[in-house]
Amino acid sequence: MNFFYFPFIFIALFANFELKSQVSNSQKVSFQVSSSNASISEGELLMYKTALTNYDQLDEFRFLNERRIIFFEKNGIYVELYSASELYDKYGKEISPTTISPGQTYLPATFQLINWNDGYAIHPIYEKSNIQTY
Repeated sequence: MNFFYFPFIFIALFANFELKSQVSNSQKVSFQVSSSNASISEGELLMYKTALTNYDQLDEFRFLNERRIIFFEKNGIYVELYSASELYDKYGKEISPTTISPGQTYLPATFQLINWNDGYAIHPIYEKSNIQTY
């Protein structure tokens, strides 16, 4: 074997591994975005899905043993967060210490989609006068 090609083969194998790793991580679904408004297009829903995928604080809103629905402001779009236990059972995802556990109080929230750095981001709006117990 010609040793000239060895570094290129190594790089190709490594790049292939990295790509497969990214694909498998992106397939771990932890929520579902839907709309009660029939006029919302798939393209619009995709903006919300992308922003939620990039939002790293969803576990703060996630219930331990039940799915949770959180609405976005004004447009009928909502996200169904899968429970922490469900994600643990399905993917082995560690349960975050910020997950809402039974008996714990939490503030209900709605989400707002905002423009952020040439894209979209999630901004939670808390109902501070309406403390709930899970």
